[in-house]
Amino acid sequence: MKKGLFKLNLLLACCIMVCALAACGKKRSANTVIFWHTMGDKLENILIEVINDFNEEYPDIKIKQESIGGYTDLRDQIVTKITAGDQPNLAYCYPDHVALYRKANAVLPLDSFINDDEIGFSQAEIDNFVSQFYLEGATFGDNKMYTLPFLKSTELLYYNETFFTQHDLALPTTWDELWALCEQIKQIDPNSIPIGIDSESNLFITLAEQQGNGYTSFDPETKKGKFDFNNDENKAFVTELKENYDKGYFTTEELYGSYTSGLFTNTEPNEDGKVIRSYMVIGSSGGATYQATSAFNVGITMIPQEDVTKPKAISQGPSLCLFDFNKSVNEKAWTFMKYLLRDEVQIKFAIASGYMPVTHSAQQNQYYVEDYLNLADGTAAGISALAAKQAIKQVELDAYFVSPAFVGSSTARDEVGNIIILVMEGQKTVAKAFKEALEECEYNVG
Repeated sequence: MKKGLFKLNLLLACCIMVCALAACGKKRSANTVIFWHTMGDKLENILIEVINDFNEEYPDIKIKQESIGGYTDLRDQIVTKITAGDQPNLAYCYPDHVALYRKANAVLPLDSFINDDEIGFSQAEIDNFVSQFYLEGATFGDNKMYTLPFLKSTELLYYNETFFTQHDLALPTTWDELWALCEQIKQIDPNSIPIGIDSESNLFITLAEQQGNGYTSFDPETKKGKFDFNNDENKAFVTELKENYDKGYFTTEELYGSYTSGLFTNTEPNEDGKVIRSYMVIGSSGGATYQATSAFNVGITMIPQEDVTKPKAISQGPSLCLFDFNKSVNEKAWTFMKYLLRDEVQIKFAIASGYMPVTHSAQQNQYYVEDYLNLADGTAAGISALAAKQAIKQVELDAYFVSPAFVGSSTARDEVGNIIILVMEGQKTVAKAFKEALEECEYNVG
């Protein structure tokens, strides 16, 4: 069992045992809402502006915000604070995190707020959310809402538009077309690794989703998560990936040893005088600036599909959750949570981050469209808008999907990524990699 996961599970066990005692530690100002997030300096400065605007409208609510490293740091610190009843009131989250918080009975269902006649959402406001993003909040198996989306990203295919135009190459729409294109590129540039794929886990999960093979699911009878990825269909695509990897067609972040954007933008020869580069990358829409370069123009399109008539692309990016404190503070935290979802706030963060706003009205806002999206291009200055424009286009295609969230789902994500790494590197056979991944998942949930 992985040491980190053991420590996290032990900590959660402690959370459950002391939750009844932790209430005595809840000594804070009744007007203070503590918000934890992972924003860097640029977004945190915008957040401070937003809080100042919020306080003009709600002068009696004090917002205390704090940036807590990366997402894993945030999750681990919240779990630690839950044991003392000193968790934040509002926080960035991913579904896997919320599954852990639910185990400690600390995260607050949002249904009573959403449905409240005075402080909740109207049906029109609910319908204004992009449904694929909104429904992520109800992926925990009990038909309750635990999160609301804040900003979202997805994976996109970035490509060297200059190179594609020069060699009259067609963009791939399917995986078969992608591998055929990689063969063409290798013929043009034998030193190249035609495509970099940043996330091994996303690669596995997306292929399983596109092919309908099964990855994880939630059993309504046992109310537990299930690990469905150990099947022949998934083994078949991993076997095919190995064949294409051995041909030198692709690499990944772990296999390459760094984000593959460095391979995509590379123009420098190595010690042998060869320029090793890629001409495509599958990476996050929120990380578009890392694909930018002055060496060539960058194009962006949808990732390859198994069936172009039923497109599937993973939904990522932070959501927001509330932690139970007391009725008065909970309501104040909800008030700020709602404020963060206003169009003008969403647009500020979206433009600064390159992520998508989560409501239709924000995505279609005249200022956002005319002064941001319509200026999109493949240059360093316009690439974030170009990525957001493509990502929003996929909303119209109903392409986005999320996986069920339960205690152990984060382990499944790690383990299927490890399958890709271990098989590509030749460390394990396909059968053994799948078997051991499943065993690790089952062991970690007990």
